[in-house]
Amino acid sequence: MHFVGLKVESFIGGLPYHEDVKKVEGCQIAVGAPGRIKHLIEAGCMKTDFVRLFVMDEADKLMDDTFVKDINYIFWKLPDNKQMIAASATYPNSLEKAVSCYMRTPTHVSPNYDGPVLLGLRQFVMVVPAHTNVAAQVKIKIERLMELLSSVTFQQCVVFSNYQTRAESICNRLNANGWPAMSITGSQDQYARLKAITCLREFRCRVLLSTDLTSRGIDAENVNLIVNFDVPYSGTTYLHRIGRAGRYGSHGISITLVAENKELLEFQQMLGSIGGNSMSIARLSRESLKEDLWQCDYSVFKSVHGIVTTSECSHENNEDGQVSVDLFDGVHNYQLKLVVDQTALFLVHWLLSNIADY
Repeated sequence: MHFVGLKVESFIGGLPYHEDVKKVEGCQIAVGAPGRIKHLIEAGCMKTDFVRLFVMDEADKLMDDTFVKDINYIFWKLPDNKQMIAASATYPNSLEKAVSCYMRTPTHVSPNYDGPVLLGLRQFVMVVPAHTNVAAQVKIKIERLMELLSSVTFQQCVVFSNYQTRAESICNRLNANGWPAMSITGSQDQYARLKAITCLREFRCRVLLSTDLTSRGIDAENVNLIVNFDVPYSGTTYLHRIGRAGRYGSHGISITLVAENKELLEFQQMLGSIGGNSMSIARLSRESLKEDLWQCDYSVFKSVHGIVTTSECSHENNEDGQVSVDLFDGVHNYQLKLVVDQTALFLVHWLLSNIADY
């Protein structure tokens, strides 16, 4: 959507600072990373006297130790008379406590408060043989990844790994086998990261190998397949990863590669942290890859169920008990989780009533 006369600029680290100084002039909406925004405020380049709205997108991530000091600095540099919105697709109780420190009588708004119900996204898990040698285990998973890419119909795919070097290594292996692939990791400079994202969005690469650097906030309309090469460290990360597929009201498939025994147990415990013992995901076999995963009745597949141990129940409910995720049954079902000041409630009403226009 385009508004004539409205100046919106982005400010992120890793790019020339002097260019951001130029962009600040006349800027009405500043969108940026906390570190760069703080830097501009400290230097006196970004004036905050007339800021009336402070929005934290991916608020649960911004409350991590990595960002919270910068967020605190920015918050206290803004006028007292401001409205605040904290938005996140995953909303643990810890975030609710954190953002309440910034707000007076906050109001919680969510179209669906019941939990992580995914529509239009087919989730699968593929269990592979376990090996005590890490290199051998990676080799087994790479071979299975090759089978998936050759068997499952997809437009573009994002493969997530927990490790930078592993993502780069898999990328090299895919390219060597004829798959146009790129990688994006935290070890790259900002220019290289932006180039990878641009190539993905412009359909110049079929497969993107990534760490969790792109598990949030990256929208590429042709991405409809997500592969978790490594089991995510948390249920929240899992939900954000698989949410990269099926954007813009379309459909998607997510497949998690899991080694037998220990890693499988970790995956089940992660599922338990999201949806308890009742949460289950269809289990893929090599034989089932012959079927059309987009159309088949996967309810007849064997399932992997979530596990919640008695000692974990209290902790998991406190940390991840309130989780909401993107819905993929069209834009009208797109799910939000917002925390707002009472004074900003009118803005949320407008947002929810007009979201179909976006």
